[in-house]
Amino acid sequence: MAITQHEKTLITRFVESELCVHIDSWPDESNRVTKDIDALAGGGRFAIELTSLDSIPNQRKRDAEFMRVVGDLEAELSPDMEYRLAVSIPVVAIQVGQDWAGAQENIKAWVLTEGPSLPYGRHPDTQIPGLPYLVNVTKADSPWKPKLVFRRHGTDQELQPDDAEVRKLIQGKASKLRRYSGRGKTTILLVESQDMALMSPQFFCELTSRLFAIGRPPGVDEIWFADCYVLDEIQFLKCL
Repeated sequence: MAITQHEKTLITRFVESELCVHIDSWPDESNRVTKDIDALAGGGRFAIELTSLDSIPNQRKRDAEFMRVVGDLEAELSPDMEYRLAVSIPVVAIQVGQDWAGAQENIKAWVLTEGPSLPYGRHPDTQIPGLPYLVNVTKADSPWKPKLVFRRHGTDQELQPDDAEVRKLIQGKASKLRRYSGRGKTTILLVESQDMALMSPQFFCELTSRLFAIGRPPGVDEIWFADCYVLDEIQFLKCL
């Protein structure tokens, strides 16, 4: 599969902000014979492969349902926000058969009417009128950029990714980096997630440390995590 513009942008941002170098080439784009890594950078000193990680089973289906509820509210309401308001919905709360459009209108009305007077801080188990479930709300100011943010939360059992699947994913990507290992290059596996509430940098680093306690996968020198939940505030964390 050809590398996407989103993937190029993410890798470029990582290379320039964390490695302080520039992209040299996109091997998987130019290599028409075999599968190759995503990027070379720093005059060939860094070989980089990017992958994404689902945090829960059927995440794409659940993501679609989640977006049916929150819709474009972040983009619509954020420009007028004078504070950061994070609304976290239980991951198992959104079910087929619910009035998703009505839920979106109820959330919008609550944000506009109650948000300005809500005290700063955490407000767990908040009842938004019209919603059949409770939400967790956090209101914050500086240094957070003012905007509306939607997240999800759940129990450890609901959010626990399958260890075997994570290990398989990482080892599969490591095989692409192996050909560049030991040739004077630092091989880097960059793992992204767009769901901070379900896969935080700290959680992923603890997970990889447990799965690879005896050492990194062959061919991988470093494993990094990219928290892409807020695309204009991407954070990178070195895990191994």
